[in-house]
Amino acid sequence: MTVSVEILTEAKSLLRLKPGGMPVAGQPAWIRVFGRCDEKENGCWEYAKHRKPPKSYGFLVVNGRDVGAHRIAWEHANGRRVPDGLHVLHKCDNPPCCNPAHLFIGTIADNNRDRHAKGRTVVPRPSPVSSHFKPKTHCHLGHPLSGDNLYRNSRRGTKKCATCARAAALRRGARAVALAHEERRVRLIQMIDEVRDANPRAADSAPTGEILEAVIEELGGSLVRKLRKADRSGS
Repeated sequence: MTVSVEILTEAKSLLRLKPGGMPVAGQPAWIRVFGRCDEKENGCWEYAKHRKPPKSYGFLVVNGRDVGAHRIAWEHANGRRVPDGLHVLHKCDNPPCCNPAHLFIGTIADNNRDRHAKGRTVVPRPSPVSSHFKPKTHCHLGHPLSGDNLYRNSRRGTKKCATCARAAALRRGARAVALAHEERRVRLIQMIDEVRDANPRAADSAPTGEILEAVIEELGGSLVRKLRKADRSGS
């Protein structure tokens, strides 16, 4: 594949721009690419517009979708489309470069091997202010996450402190019991009021313990018995 730098001059002479600097619609994609490339001293033809991000690959819209400028450059120089499953890679390691002599096709694996061979593989390092990459050895309360105190959820693939999990379960149980007692207490008061409303005279003359006897058969439960006992002891 031999492409002369004269293609840049030709494309620049054919490129038609609007007053705002945007290309006139309907022009071939290769003209829009090569016509907006700048030749550098290292031989790269850098596409000067629409990079994502600024120092990365150039893009332009073709038939309603974003297409890499370097991809269009390769296809124009070789007279064929990039085969399915392959990508246009850079020999020069300069993403905005559109010089066909610096481009070749390959797979993602080829690109990764090329990057590793050139020593450009980036290995993430843990931040000194973040524990994201550090394995946790203790929970937030200081309990060790090891041995019998380590609880693993195989379905979710998570781990937690068994001591904290038991404490949380006890708190949930206590709240549930307290809520149930409160509901029964409110219901008991409602039923006492219903008895008093149904027979005001009897209710006025009867102590609270006798009214409780009237509703205990329907309500039942240990809470009612405790309330009755407390009422008798307080009278």
